[in-house]
Amino acid sequence: MPRVSCAESGGNLVMYFVPNESRRTEVGERAFNWAAHIPLPAEDVDASMVDRHGVAHAGTLPPGSMRLDEESRLKVLMAANVPEYYAQVIAKTRNTYVQLIYTADQPAYHTGRIALIGDAGMVAPPFTGSGVFKGVTNVENLLEVLDDGVAPDEALRRWDRQQVDVGRRRAAAAARHACCVTEQ
Repeated sequence: MPRVSCAESGGNLVMYFVPNESRRTEVGERAFNWAAHIPLPAEDVDASMVDRHGVAHAGTLPPGSMRLDEESRLKVLMAANVPEYYAQVIAKTRNTYVQLIYTADQPAYHTGRIALIGDAGMVAPPFTGSGVFKGVTNVENLLEVLDDGVAPDEALRRWDRQQVDVGRRRAAAAARHACCVTEQ
């Protein structure tokens, strides 16, 4: 399935097949899902989260509640930034919805003997491998440092520096994506 990213907009798009309502997966029967991460200026968030009935939402606009003007704007943006075939698929989408996603870069991954693991430590833009994989990697790295035989407080300090560095590199890599389409 394709993954599209563009440096100019800083956004990402993934598309993939899923079983249809009857759990069918054959060509012509399966459904197609897509998710776009599109940076949104803070001053535009509140207006973007108002549904078709004028109700403001925090975090998620449920499927089918996105205002038609916002949905149209999204589809025009997609048409201008992705290959035509994928833009046509997106244009046919019904019940589009929105979920806000924030980037969080913590200055430290621990305080005292409390450690932040996975997305609790650093949340990068979607599609960068930062979810469960990051959490597992954080734990593995912490266990390695603890196995070095140093005191727990020193181990946490060493681990913390590693995780902050890795998190910042991951966020920088996500921000640098060149426009490309990769088939998976």
